[in-house]
Amino acid sequence: MALRRPFARYVLFQIPGWVLTAGLVYAFWPRTGLEPWLGGLAVLAWVVKDFLMWPLVRVGYQVDVRHGAAELVGENAVVQRPLTPRGSVRIRGELWSACEDGERSGGIAEGATVEVVGVQGMTLVVRRRAETPQPGSAEGLRVSDRRGRPTPSSSRTA
Repeated sequence: MALRRPFARYVLFQIPGWVLTAGLVYAFWPRTGLEPWLGGLAVLAWVVKDFLMWPLVRVGYQVDVRHGAAELVGENAVVQRPLTPRGSVRIRGELWSACEDGERSGGIAEGATVEVVGVQGMTLVVRRRAETPQPGSAEGLRVSDRRGRPTPSSSRTA
């Protein structure tokens, strides 16, 4: 569907403005006493202006853009305060309030890796990852800096 593409939506929304501009130029240009080709140039300048504006307004025409906490869904986080059933997790260097997904209230221990599966207000809904190592074991843990890049000490093999 063409309306799903941001650029196609933008162009379709601009067409009425182009038609209105051309109609006004056609209606009022003879009264100005200027050359007719200048009227065509004025309409062309209006169309070019709209295309030059596209990079500035592109974000406003995108569909299904996630903002705020919703963009964290699907990301992994590390439990900072045990989830019994509420606690906190660290994700992308930020500390977030979190609760465990579903009816299970067995709790998730500190240091476990969880996946964000939803958002309720400003609270992340998380569930335990299947491959989460047991607390206390170094297996599967990777030390990273604030930008998520492995630190030199974590790239060594045991």
